[in-house]
Amino acid sequence: MPGPLLGWVLVAGVVVAGAAAAWLARAPGEAVPVAINAPEQPAASEEIRRRAMALLDGAERQLNTGETEAARVSYREAGTLFGNLGDAQGQAIAAFGLGKLAHFTGQSGDARKWYAEALDLYEHDGEATDRARVLVALGDLEKDTFHWDEARNYYRGARAQWALAPQPKSDPHVLLRIDSLAAMPEGEARARADLEQADKIYDNIGDLAGRGDIAMLLGHLDANLDRFDAARARFAEARTFYSAAAAPKKEAESNLAMARAEIRRGFNVEAQEALGHAARLYEEIGAGTPPSLALAWGDLERLQGRYAEARAHYFEAMETLQALADLGEADAWAAIGAVESFLGNRAEADRDFEVAIQMFERMDFRAGRARSMLAYGDHAVATGRPPLARANFTHAAPLFAADGDALGEARARFGLGLLDAREQAAGAARATLTQVRGQFQEA
Repeated sequence: MPGPLLGWVLVAGVVVAGAAAAWLARAPGEAVPVAINAPEQPAASEEIRRRAMALLDGAERQLNTGETEAARVSYREAGTLFGNLGDAQGQAIAAFGLGKLAHFTGQSGDARKWYAEALDLYEHDGEATDRARVLVALGDLEKDTFHWDEARNYYRGARAQWALAPQPKSDPHVLLRIDSLAAMPEGEARARADLEQADKIYDNIGDLAGRGDIAMLLGHLDANLDRFDAARARFAEARTFYSAAAAPKKEAESNLAMARAEIRRGFNVEAQEALGHAARLYEEIGAGTPPSLALAWGDLERLQGRYAEARAHYFEAMETLQALADLGEADAWAAIGAVESFLGNRAEADRDFEVAIQMFERMDFRAGRARSMLAYGDHAVATGRPPLARANFTHAAPLFAADGDALGEARARFGLGLLDAREQAAGAARATLTQVRGQFQEA
């Protein structure tokens, strides 16, 4: 699934384009014209390309060893050679190197000029990741020269470009990684360190909305680790930042996240208050009822035993997601199946679970398939169909195992053990339940 910031970074990318252009227009020094010339003949071109690449490699070594003047000469010569080849990407790499060099030596005006040329060249021949790295460098430059608004805009523009880049992607700069960190429970220490570093950057430049984003990501990280008390506190912190930053849509999202944490903590009254606050904010900005809010209302109603009300909310979410061709539609169908089962609507629940499983299979989303099969298995047990239950538990267990979900695998195998016991297969039941006991303890 996508990280929680994808929506706003895409919008920020549009906004920052104008801000970046305006800033570069008033930056000191004239931008170096883009030089895209007619390409050389193939044999000569290959030799020139080898020389240019060797100059780039040399420039990087020289820059890293403090030979700044030699690096400057190498970058310039490489840029000229790439220009003769009509290679805009090669020119961009050389211009970016010159920008880093100027930034490193305190020549901020020249750094802006070269970064601007690199960005322009990457618009001709480059990827979203290339543009993101240049925008981050511009953000770092403006932060280092105390231009906080410009830094904030460049960082947001970088993250907007990064969101557009296809997977897989990696980058050492913290601001380009933070959107995925909340989904990295196996890398918790690194995730927290990166998020805290990003929070310091946003605090330094006075970006309250940015600090709210970091608090949200930390909250999602805690939620992924089943630390719902800590997650709820983070989401509340994010709400405070968003309120101070006058960011009502994000404030609504933080209330929604708080409600989900409250539901998991069993605080239904607090969850209802947070959902009501989110609903009012969405209404104020004319956003209607987003499917995520309808799903959360459904969860709250279901956990309080109001299954018909839950079903109505889930159907509302499913219809919206279906109209948007959103992958979340599969989750909505699985949730509808669960309430149909509680309401005693066997055929409807069968249909809903099967739709969800097929959709998750088309997405190649193991965790979703496994969860839906587990719920379908429980439904089959409740409606007296052991073979159907066994088939679902049997398929779900290895999917959970492949996804690293020990608790899910244990629940599926527990279902198999109970089926064995009911069928008076004592030996199989004992072996399965003994294995499950160990899995539950480990999970």
